[in-house]
Amino acid sequence: MLNLKIPKIFSSFDLKLIALISMIMDHICYMFIPQLSLFRIIGRMAFVLYAFMLVEGFLHTHNLQRYIKKIAIWAVLSEIPYDLALYGKFVNWQHQNIFFTLLIGLLGLYSFKSNAHVMLKILIGVACPLIARFLKVDFSWYGILVIFVFYFLRNISLAKFATIEILSFFVSFKLQIFAFLGFIPIALYNGKLGKKIGNIYYSFYALHLLLLGILKYHYLFHL
Repeated sequence: MLNLKIPKIFSSFDLKLIALISMIMDHICYMFIPQLSLFRIIGRMAFVLYAFMLVEGFLHTHNLQRYIKKIAIWAVLSEIPYDLALYGKFVNWQHQNIFFTLLIGLLGLYSFKSNAHVMLKILIGVACPLIARFLKVDFSWYGILVIFVFYFLRNISLAKFATIEILSFFVSFKLQIFAFLGFIPIALYNGKLGKKIGNIYYSFYALHLLLLGILKYHYLFHL
């Protein structure tokens, strides 16, 4: 029988770098060249990788409270750059940045871990996507469910990938069906840390949005 072994060539650093690059491509396309759908398709990898790495961080962090606090801080710090870049406002209550999605998902995982009662876990599993939808965070209920799938099906590769792809068909943004592109680097993940990327992984989100926002409105101002 043919036994194909997938080479595990990507570290945590590599996945984070791929997430950042695909995110930049997606945002540049959205803000400046919306007709170039290829960049938006490639950008579908970004959230899948962010969600996967969030779960990896949850499973391996030595200080869960500090990890939650870090995500919460960057959620707050990223909101004004996010609103400025994408909506041209300092505050836009109609949509919140991706770190709020990650925060809700992370708090959900923390609650799952802290509570043994099955019914309470089910309530948490239902409440978190509803909260995400109510607060209008990026990727809404879908984002939370992707995080939960990566957590609960973490040891069953085909099942988690199939579940996420099925969920992607129910998202209003139809290009999200290309979320499967993010499965490729994850399948090549070796579980190793690799080079340290530190807070650049978190701060870059806010910084690149701020820069793109400045470029966008400088360009519009000089038209």
